[in-house]
Amino acid sequence: MTFVHGQQIIGRRETQEDSLDIIFQNEKDPRSDVLMLLADGMGGHAGGEVASGLALRAFAHHFTQVARAPRPADRLQDALEAANEAIRAALSRDPSLRGMGCTLIAAIKLADRLVWVSVGDSAIYLLRRGVLRRVNADHSIFGELMGLVEAGRMTRAEAAGHPRRNVLRSALTGNPLTLVDVNSLALEPGDAVVIATDGLDALPEAELVEILNDRMRGGARAVTEALLAAVERKGHPSQDNTSVIVYRHPGTRAGRPGALNLSGWRLPLAAAGLGSALVLAGLAIYAALGGPAAEPEPAAEAAGTTSRTEMRDIPVPAEDQPVTPKPADPPGAVKPKTVAPPATVTPRARPPAAAAPQPAPAPARVPEPEKAAPDRT
Repeated sequence: MTFVHGQQIIGRRETQEDSLDIIFQNEKDPRSDVLMLLADGMGGHAGGEVASGLALRAFAHHFTQVARAPRPADRLQDALEAANEAIRAALSRDPSLRGMGCTLIAAIKLADRLVWVSVGDSAIYLLRRGVLRRVNADHSIFGELMGLVEAGRMTRAEAAGHPRRNVLRSALTGNPLTLVDVNSLALEPGDAVVIATDGLDALPEAELVEILNDRMRGGARAVTEALLAAVERKGHPSQDNTSVIVYRHPGTRAGRPGALNLSGWRLPLAAAGLGSALVLAGLAIYAALGGPAAEPEPAAEAAGTTSRTEMRDIPVPAEDQPVTPKPADPPGAVKPKTVAPPATVTPRARPPAAAAPQPAPAPARVPEPEKAAPDRT
């Protein structure tokens, strides 16, 4: 049985602008820690593909080889800033990429804990004892509208019909980040985590839950394949790229709160040195001792700062607050992914970003119908 698997389909688009990666701490141990990365590109055929791939490579490089923050949440945020800086640098070198950007989710499983940072509208869902709920923030206008619905200031129908519901309030574009969601939760044996781009919104909530509950016994690969097959069966003429990562939590062995594993992580860009292995092992120790759950609420930022970090309470269980996917667009409609214009802000001082991988020119290629990420048995 596979515990983690990632896969994607191109949908009805000409190119694949989503990117995903799964980085294992130890490929031979299915219970070792794992870093899951996903990005949804925007900005045209070349720009979206460049942005999502560049952001993930820069994030992985910084997180595994450069960052030294001992707290997992801090390290994730440092790597996020490095990914955004890589996009800014690429735009400065190649003005033809103007307008490119991407959403990004980075979620790391440390022992019995999931810690994540996310920007944009890509989703993290938790399936626990058959009940599904979204746990990360939705940085689209639709996410903001749903807050008004919950406050009784708007109806669901009004939110679903809003003409700007797909506009992003925050994304990696090289500009200062306006919204960043960072949070964590404790995992229980049997929990499933689903990380997906908004192409998965083609599935109604009831069908999504049914597939997850029916296929989870077959492992993460079976669930991922079933979800993507269901999206393709819908046959929407404007179906977006869809990428899904599924992780099924087996629990730590012998009831221990996350055994320390000193083996180095497999890095997608270069072999890790002993320093990187020890730093990542330190993150596992941190999680075993309680991890980011004990992190204090951030102090209010002074006027003129560039981003707002959302340290939210995890949303209430789905029995009280059901998952509310974005409404499907009418058949034949092309759903644009745009970012609301950034407010004028004063950039905050920060240390120079470490050198990140340079983007390769966007190649002309024949789209592949399906691409799978590494999985673990």
